[in-house]
Parts: sequence; C-alpha cells; structure tokens
Amino acid sequence: MKAIFVTILLFLILTMPAHADGPRKGLALACGGWDDTQPATGATWVMDWGHYTPSFHAYGDAYVPMIRGWTDYSMDYPTTNWDTPIMVYSQAMTWRGRHWLLGNEPNDASQDNYTPPEAVHVYSSMGRFITWADPTSKLLLGGISYGDTAYMDQMLMLWPTDVPLAGLQWHVYVWGVNVDDAINKAKAQIDLYVDYTHSHNPDWEVWITEYGMLLADSWFTTEDNARFIREVTAYLDERVDGYAFFTWTDDCMPFQSICLADDTLYAEAFRGN
Repeated sequence: MKAIFVTILLFLILTMPAHADGPRKGLALACGGWDDTQPATGATWVMDWGHYTPSFHAYGDAYVPMIRGWTDYSMDYPTTNWDTPIMVYSQAMTWRGRHWLLGNEPNDASQDNYTPPEAVHVYSSMGRFITWADPTSKLLLGGISYGDTAYMDQMLMLWPTDVPLAGLQWHVYVWGVNVDDAINKAKAQIDLYVDYTHSHNPDWEVWITEYGMLLADSWFTTEDNARFIREVTAYLDERVDGYAFFTWTDDCMPFQSICLADDTLYAEAFRGN
C-alpha cells in the first residue's frame, strides 16, 4: 500500500503544472495609484517608475524594485535612480528575499539607452551590491523590448559569473491590423521569450514585466481591447512566472496604449472575468 501511495504521489508531482499556484500577477505603474489599482485588478505585485525608495514603504511586500541607471563613469560605480549604491545595499539588506528587476529597455534610446557592455556594467555592479546585502535576493535581467534577443545574447555573454541570475525579464508590446492579429503577435512574443530563457537555463524564471497593445484606442473597439487583455493575460498565466500590465492610467504618461482604468471592462478582463 505504501509503495502505491508513493507512486501516485510521484505521478502527481511530475504531472502538475509548472505554476501550480499561478504566476505572480502585477501592474507596472507609471503614476502610482496602488490603493485604487490593487482592489480593482487583484494584482499581487507592483513596479513603479514614479517612486523609488519610498515605494518599499508605500507598497510593502508587494513592491518589486527596478534598477535603472545613467551612464556616469566618473564614479567608481554608476549612479542609478536609487541615488547611490549604498542606498541599494541598505534597501536590499532591509527587504530580504525579494525579486529585483535589472534594467528597463536598455536597447531603447528613449529608456536606459545602453550598449550591451554598458548595461552589463551598470546592472551587474548594482546586482553585486544587492546579493552582497541579501544572498536570498533574486535578480531578473533585461526589461528587453522589441523581441531583441540579439541584445540579450550580448549581455549574457558578458555577464559576470559572481552575480547569479534567477531569470530574465521582457516587455511585450504589439500592433495589429485586427484584434486576432494583435493577440497572436503577443502570444508569439511570449513564446519567443519563454523558449529563449529556458534554452539558456531551464531553471530560470521568465517574467513579462510590461505588456500591452499600442494604438489600440485608435483602431479597436472597447470590446476588442478587453478581449486582447483577457486572452493575453490568460496565456501568460499558463506560460510565465510573473507578469505586469502597463499601465493603470495615462494621466501622467499619455501613451497610445490600453490603460486598465480607461474602462471597467479592461480591469475585469485583467482579473479574468
């Protein structure tokens, strides 16, 4: 009887989904507003460009910090939006065991705007401070947009072995001639990122730290936009370890993309309703 029980238990373990409890479902906020967004969307984690150190205290355990930087090689270590490496070290020592996002579209001239060697220098320097302060931290490299795996290839080739990575993070944005086309393009990008990440290390986590559909309000109906959110979010639930929709509101960053606060259908679609 005991042997039968062990056999059944092993079968259940080996056949259960990779994300039995589901991935971490989050929001990439450009303008804050967690108190409104969390109840409306059911998100469990948040990243925020508008706040840095204070966000730990405003968001608590839900906050996933992001390391960005400015190319300033006049210092021993490059400056970041966290102000100093000492601040990063202090926060990592205080808030232990959390994921850290290393990079925000370094391959985009309007964002971190680094060459791969510059990106590796900035992100690995800060990653080293984080892991010194907290060996249980989990570093996610990238924030890469436009499916630019060639850029990621160069970063991984240069990445120092003394700064261990827990996984890679990516951005998914698409245009589409119709909503079916947009959904299929988003799924294809997700598949690309998942396959790429696991081909480098099958144990690495895959996070989509931004996703959305560009110019959607100009081209598609509210119902089409909601369908895009619902279907792409459901696909992410099956494929990745964490994801965040960009963004809740366009009040301070008026991009031509879907924002979850634009219509109640959008927040409901993100919740899976």
